[in-house]
Amino acid sequence: MKKKLVIFDLDGTLLNTASNLRFCVNEALKKHNKRQISISQTIAYVGNGAKKLVERATADESLTESVYKDFTPILQSNLTYLIKPYPHIKKLLKKLKNEGVKIAVFSNKPHEATVAICNEFFATYAFDYVLGHKNGAPLKPDASGVFEILNALSIAKEDCIFVGDGETDAQTSINAGIDFIGVLWGFRSEQTLRNYGATCFASAPQEILNQLF
Repeated sequence: MKKKLVIFDLDGTLLNTASNLRFCVNEALKKHNKRQISISQTIAYVGNGAKKLVERATADESLTESVYKDFTPILQSNLTYLIKPYPHIKKLLKKLKNEGVKIAVFSNKPHEATVAICNEFFATYAFDYVLGHKNGAPLKPDASGVFEILNALSIAKEDCIFVGDGETDAQTSINAGIDFIGVLWGFRSEQTLRNYGATCFASAPQEILNQLF
């Protein structure tokens, strides 16, 4: 199943960002005397963009906008705090580059944060395209971002595969009409991914390589 392009989700796929997101959300919640959220709650709330994360954590629609306004600068000031790449991810990226496969990131995290985080952790591997959520653009599972990446890199969709850990990633691949590998070290279970149409899985980065080559 040799491909010319692999598009990766970021949070829960390349990087374990749960502790970072929990910290940033809780710092914003503190300002409004709202109850702090746990790691398990953070993981349950992610996947549909930063604003939806804040909305779920706040559990008070009337406060969502103001908490989100506090959350944004906190995130910007703590972009890499408590974040770690998952084991063997860098080896995976290096192997793909060495094999001449293009690599990209498509995330629902705000675009500027996505670019900065990729530059911090993965500058050596030089992603061919990095795309986060831009104001006014649709979030995953809308496939517009996939087509933006394909067009920018002149890759046909049959030569691309999406790798992600969440239901939004599985749905995005279906909406784009491209193959998908669900990773099982991230924020969602295999059963959750199956419920959203995933049929191909990897328990470790090496298994992605085994399926691609």
